[in-house]
Amino acid sequence: MLKDQALKIVWVQRIMRAENTWNIMIQNKIPVYFNFVWNMNFSIADTANIITNITNPFIREVIMAWSKYYFYKPSNIQQIRNQIIRFNSHVRINNKPIYISELNDNNIVYIHQYF
Repeated sequence: MLKDQALKIVWVQRIMRAENTWNIMIQNKIPVYFNFVWNMNFSIADTANIITNITNPFIREVIMAWSKYYFYKPSNIQQIRNQIIRFNSHVRINNKPIYISELNDNNIVYIHQYF
């Protein structure tokens, strides 16, 4: 199980390479800028908000494995301020991570930009 997760996490680097033209197919299926997905702090429980439109089961599994690996509880104010606000599992409205298109439209990406 751990080896399986690690192999999927390794795929993140491959997916992020600019020369991969199939990244466009994934980008069209997720609600945020493609490279932000790998820096957002979302838990495995909240991945459904991001991967709903992705039909490729392997890419879905890669994103879920990444969330298990990357999700963390910030330990200081600086870490909190530097987190991406979109789909952040620690920033919730009605018990759901938020995605507010107006923030996106105004290039408000990080928590510190909101305040």
